[in-house]
Amino acid sequence: RSRAARNTAKAVLVLFCAGLAWAAVLTGLMISGAAAAPPETATVLVLGSKVSGDVPSADLRVRIEAAADYLNAHPEAACVACGGRGRGENRTEAEVIREGLVSLGVDPSRLYLEDRSTSTRENIGNALKIIDQNGLNRTLAIVTDEYHEYRARSIARGCGAAAYAAPARTPWYIFSACWARELLALSAYLLLP
Repeated sequence: RSRAARNTAKAVLVLFCAGLAWAAVLTGLMISGAAAAPPETATVLVLGSKVSGDVPSADLRVRIEAAADYLNAHPEAACVACGGRGRGENRTEAEVIREGLVSLGVDPSRLYLEDRSTSTRENIGNALKIIDQNGLNRTLAIVTDEYHEYRARSIARGCGAAAYAAPARTPWYIFSACWARELLALSAYLLLP
């Protein structure tokens, strides 16, 4: 082998190892983000996810179920369902979340809709306006997939809210794709202004 080939192989190996180390650090952050349990007085914030026509995606379905479990265990808590209407969606994600929560026994009078957002940052920023307008508690119990909690809570804290995790368990058959996507999103969040 030539010296150039050996140097190229070493550089590729160093980059690969650096990438693995970065992924391990981000995974640790994701795990830590899902560990902060909310106080009983928190306002529940359910972050949106894809809806196919009128049907919630697998990860949105588990978010709805986790939110219903929390809301049914904390009958005084209010909830903001988040998410606008994207391509291929007949209704807003917020409307689908509300419908799912009501079907699982949550009183509709406890539910508020944030139905204009297209990103996590917009979910949280718009929801906080609704929370302030209605005199709700700015301490949040954020319901999203466990891998997403760290970034969501960090964004909420950046908006001036106290943020805690009420994580939904991501279905195993989509976890690897969701985790990989979150690695990229979390990298951008941490590295780009």
